[in-house]
Amino acid sequence: MNGWHASSVTAIATELESLLRKLPEEKAVRLTGKIREVMSAADDEGVLSLEEIKKRRPELAEFIGAWADIEFEEPEELPLPPAKVW
Repeated sequence: MNGWHASSVTAIATELESLLRKLPEEKAVRLTGKIREVMSAADDEGVLSLEEIKKRRPELAEFIGAWADIEFEEPEELPLPPAKVW
């Protein structure tokens, strides 16, 4: 889980469950909905934008996307060497 320990996740789940039990049903339903929205958004963040990458890795900012608009030509196919006859 990328550095997270199961005990951390269990602690968060336990705290959330305790809070949900204390809240009135209407608030608990709203909170659950918000948590699911956040979880869904976090799942969608798997792909970082170039700007986000530049912020996280400023030492690479000048290189990120440097070749983005350059078209590369395909190398010509070289002839295969003659096959060995067995």
